Formats: sequence, C-alpha cells, structure tokens
Amino acid sequence: MKAEEFRKYLLNKGKAKNTIRSYCYAIAKITNELGEMENLPYNAFRNYRDFLIKSGNKESTINYKFEVVRSYLYFLMNEYGIMPETFVNNKIKLPFRTVMETASIYYEKELTINEVKKILKEAKGRSLRDYLLLFFIVSTGTRVSEALQLKISDLDKKRVEVRSKGKSRYILIPSAFVKEAKPYISKNKNVFMFAGREDKPITSRRALDIMKFYCQKAKIPENKRFIHNLRHTYTITELEANTDIHEIALKLGHSTTKTLEKYSKRNERNMRAKVNETANKFRV
Repeated sequence: MKAEEFRKYLLNKGKAKNTIRSYCYAIAKITNELGEMENLPYNAFRNYRDFLIKSGNKESTINYKFEVVRSYLYFLMNEYGIMPETFVNNKIKLPFRTVMETASIYYEKELTINEVKKILKEAKGRSLRDYLLLFFIVSTGTRVSEALQLKISDLDKKRVEVRSKGKSRYILIPSAFVKEAKPYISKNKNVFMFAGREDKPITSRRALDIMKFYCQKAKIPENKRFIHNLRHTYTITELEANTDIHEIALKLGHSTTKTLEKYSKRNERNMRAKVNETANKFRV
C-alpha cells in the first residue's frame, strides 16, 4: 500500500487534516481486510461489502469505507495509471449499499426544542463558555471544528471566516448570540471564544465530552448525546420554517443540496401527517 503517497495526494486535493488522517487510517485497515487493490476484480469488492454487512456494520460505516476505497482507486489511476477492473469508462463502479435508511435513523435520534433548552440550561448554570459553544452550534448549524475557530473579535464583525474540509467560508453570527456572550466577553481576555489553556481553542474531543456531560445532566436519551446532533437540530428547524433548501445548504457549508436529501423522507412524513389532519377536519 502506498500510504505516504496517498497522504500527499489527499493533501494536494485540499482535504482537511482530520479527513486525511481518517482516510489513511481507514485505507490501512481496509487493505488489511481486503488485500492490495491494484489488481482486485469487481467481485472482490462485492464480496467485501457482503462481509461487512454480515459482520453487522452500519450502512453509514459501509458506505464510508467504500468512499475511502473509491478515493484510493482514483489515486492509483491519477498517480500511477493503474486501472483495476472496477473502472468502467474511466469511472469507478463499486457495490455501494444503495438504500440508506438515514431518515429513519434520525427520527430516533432527533433532539426536540425542549431537550435542547434543557441541555443549554444545564450548561448555562455551570459554565458560560460551554453554554455559548453549544448555543452557537445549534443557532448557526456550524460543525464543531468550525465553531472552535471563532475569535472574540469576530463578534464585532458579525461574521467569522472558517476553514473546513479544505475550504473557506463565512458564518453569520446571530445577534442573539452576541447578546448572550457579552457577560462572558467582559471577563475574558482570550483571543479565541472557546479557549482552554494557554488561550488555545479546546479540542473537538473536549467539545464532544462537554455535550455528553450536559446531556447526561439534562437526562437526554443516550442515543441523542452527540454534539453533531445540534447541527441536525438546526437543519430540521430551518426546514420546518420553510427556509429555501439552497439557502440552508449555503449556511451549512454544503456545495450542493444533495446532503440534505436524507431529510426528504422526514419532510414527507410531516406533510403526510398534515394532509391526514386536514382530511379529518372534513369528515362527517
């Protein structure tokens, strides 16, 4: 396996450091399970997919592994001219699991507005920094890595420039957040809004632990205790407010609306409930 060359390839593609680290780790594990990929036939990938399914892997895990494989195969083609049997008309054909029950997964894990308020109340009573971190994410839909880049000086500009997944974008800072942050800022001389020791931003791992801690205090079900859930809550709230889907994608930092398609089944469920409610009004 050409590990170092693959790392440099991803770096040149503008991938974020965390993505590169994750891809390199994943491809090493996949190669150990699957073997070197230069000469593998299509059936080998199909058998690998079936093996992952039988091993009880989640659909999201399986598709992630194959996304990494896809990236590695394109690396082989672009850097070394190696085109395994999986290439058809210069495109990679891989046996993805085409049915993703993402929508039903999030039905079970969605945070309600009341649950979010309970979490924020617990945080506000213990740590203004922690409260503001969670409030910022749920009110802007930012990724954790983006939120941690916020500087106190950004509040005056009402927006912050962040880098994520190798790209730069601006995030608008809500006036409600600026108002909530004033007591914290008045006593804080740090550069970064969510600083730990030595005025450096806390780590993403620390942010995850913060979310879990306050979820536990608020007695939130365990399957909902992940910080990325705040981003989902923001997205759902925007969709329910009938915000244009392209505007939501822009706010979330997506280049297309494709990622938001996983919420379409949820919207269909809600619309169906409203249709039934309307129909029941006319029953005699």
